[in-house]
Amino acid sequence: MNLHHITCMRFVAYLKDRHYVKSKLTHKRLLCRPKFSRTSAFNPLSGPLPLAPSAPGLGFGADLMMEPTDSRGNSSTVDTTRARDRASSSERSGAGVRLNNANARACSVHCVAACTALASKLSPPTADCRRDEMKLDNSLTADNINQNLLNIEYAVRGPILQRALQIERELAKGVPKPFERVVRANIGDCHALGQKPITFIRQVVALAACPALADSADVPADVKQRAREILAGCTSGSVGAYSPSAGLHAVRARAAQYIAARDHVPASADDIFLGSGASDVIKSVLTMFVEPVGGKPPAVMIPVPQYPLFSGTLSELGLRRADYFLDEDNDWALQTSELERCWSAASEHCHVRALVVINPGNPTGQVLTRQNMEEIIKFAFTHNLFLLADEVYQENIVCKPFYSFKKVMHEMGAPYSGMELASFLTCSKGWAAECGLRAGYVELLRLQPRVAAAFSTARAVMQCPSVLGQCILDCVMKPPAAGEPSYPLFAQELGDIQRVLAERTETAYETFNSIPGYFCNPIDGSMFAYPRVTIPEAAQAAAKELNMSPDEFYCLRLLEETVQGYDAEGPLLTSSSAYPPIIYSRVNGECSVLSAGVCVVPGTGFGQLPGTFHFRTTILHPRQEFQHMMDSIRRFHHNFLDLYS
Repeated sequence: MNLHHITCMRFVAYLKDRHYVKSKLTHKRLLCRPKFSRTSAFNPLSGPLPLAPSAPGLGFGADLMMEPTDSRGNSSTVDTTRARDRASSSERSGAGVRLNNANARACSVHCVAACTALASKLSPPTADCRRDEMKLDNSLTADNINQNLLNIEYAVRGPILQRALQIERELAKGVPKPFERVVRANIGDCHALGQKPITFIRQVVALAACPALADSADVPADVKQRAREILAGCTSGSVGAYSPSAGLHAVRARAAQYIAARDHVPASADDIFLGSGASDVIKSVLTMFVEPVGGKPPAVMIPVPQYPLFSGTLSELGLRRADYFLDEDNDWALQTSELERCWSAASEHCHVRALVVINPGNPTGQVLTRQNMEEIIKFAFTHNLFLLADEVYQENIVCKPFYSFKKVMHEMGAPYSGMELASFLTCSKGWAAECGLRAGYVELLRLQPRVAAAFSTARAVMQCPSVLGQCILDCVMKPPAAGEPSYPLFAQELGDIQRVLAERTETAYETFNSIPGYFCNPIDGSMFAYPRVTIPEAAQAAAKELNMSPDEFYCLRLLEETVQGYDAEGPLLTSSSAYPPIIYSRVNGECSVLSAGVCVVPGTGFGQLPGTFHFRTTILHPRQEFQHMMDSIRRFHHNFLDLYS
């Protein structure tokens, strides 16, 4: 049964329930026709907008027609929306409904979205809703919803991606496009890009979820031992039982051992709180700063560019953001003079309470030098700022040493070694890259006892993070060691991941800097590139006409457009379904064929210095797909410049 039938059946029930039609009416004689404005504006990111509803109470622009059979068995049509709102007592008596001569047989379902919306609106009513003139008002509207939610923006899953998903659906239906598929480069989901899971992790998780698998002789002994250790800490030996709200003690102890070995600084399981990824615990930590101080609203300093988790969470919590700009011309360094400027400007109207530092950077991929970190720590100490260190990409570094803020603080000695600190790590990044199973932690250092207790209570309200996720974190904190059965395979898999990351960072850096109008800093430790793009003034004007930022316009064109080819007579006009089309010219006198459809994220979603334009792209695709993507971007940009220069 298709969506059209379901919609029609629900509408028949809707009409019968209100006694507007005879009981013999069936869904087979109901036709649905969505209605769109002939003059409605078209936004390439969202498509055409429907008209206001043609029938009061239906909530969607559509005409619903039905063809009942009259007393003589003749087929005719009736406007059910008129029957809904203008039905007279004679029409309700069962003698029939007023008929018209519209050609209802020509009506059909032209839009799945219309049917979906109608089906949701036409569910059978309850007894309390069976009054003819009853009008239901939503108790929750855009005016009375938590207004902070309306301010949240998250470009990684924003309008460019939504358009990409729409294109993928169109391609699946056979809608003609100038390319066969979309290359997604908008999010750092390694497994989605083809990276294979670490075998040791998956085996431990499988045994933890189904202990009977341990009977197999094919399972390595160290995998069985690790699963037994994890299950020993679970209530009744089951990962399906709640863990303590902070996480299993055994896993937290393993995290403390990992930190101590990394930094050569003591660590305690009592300072570690596990979460469903780093995002979970980052939000919990930021929640502690919502309270105004000295009559001023609280503010948090965040870098620009930054991962929009921070800006989005600050918006949700109602915290003011104080933006400080990274120095792109100096390898995205964090200059203390810029920190001072940001703090002074924000302090005029807010009380700045915390400083967020992302190291390695996202989306920039830079790794801070130790000297730079010491300067940041001294700045935070001078202004009594709580330091939040997002260090989730530490296992993605390819060419520089990593120093944690905890280690640097400790080695700087008093008074800096006594500062408060929140340090974050996740299993969604690094070599594990288990994004979907959600696991991470925060190490909270030197909180006052009442503050620590309040944080613990707030985390308890959320019950606990996924125990299967905690199993993954345990494996990341202590992977197989030399001499253990799983080590040879683990070492091979880890080496392959690190090799691919090193190759991709070098290729991305060299390719982007070889494109006229592009500039990209070295990628020290990340799975992204964040190149700067020169966008001609004509393209900026075109973007303004569409009420789009120039970099958003550029990224949309990259997603939508492709070079189909060139003949000897001149340029070819090629475009996808989006407005406006792009005219491409011949490239070096040669005939070219290119398939683009590349989905990246515009720099406005991460922040950028005014007057500059960037985009973020993932760089961990399989080799051929990655090279295809780089070639697509290069050729697209050449033709973009030809058109708009």
